[in-house]
Amino acid sequence: MKYLKVPIAEQQKLLEFLKKGKKIQAIKQLRNFTGCGLRESKDAIDTLQGRGPKSPSAVIRAPWVINSIAVTTPTGKCVELSLKDLELIFLQETSSIGIDEVADLLDVTEFLKQWQEKQ
Repeated sequence: MKYLKVPIAEQQKLLEFLKKGKKIQAIKQLRNFTGCGLRESKDAIDTLQGRGPKSPSAVIRAPWVINSIAVTTPTGKCVELSLKDLELIFLQETSSIGIDEVADLLDVTEFLKQWQEKQ
């Protein structure tokens, strides 16, 4: 079975087509968005409707999204930050925590970004 990575906003568009009885349009939209084949797209849309085969060739799955990360500062304060905010703070702290530590922390944020893209 193939998992088709479709963000929530795109899934909502597909559901709108289905609510309006436009199943073929939903299948076309999914094919255009994911590049999948007709069988995969039809199985995924049928499954989204709750009418899919027992062993569909593909299903829709929303990717994981990292909205924020909680970080504890050296002073013990807990702060919730987005990945972009986190990178900026790490770069601003170069003088106080050292360049090697900043590089390690930036590597962590880069890893999280890449992991998120693979989902």
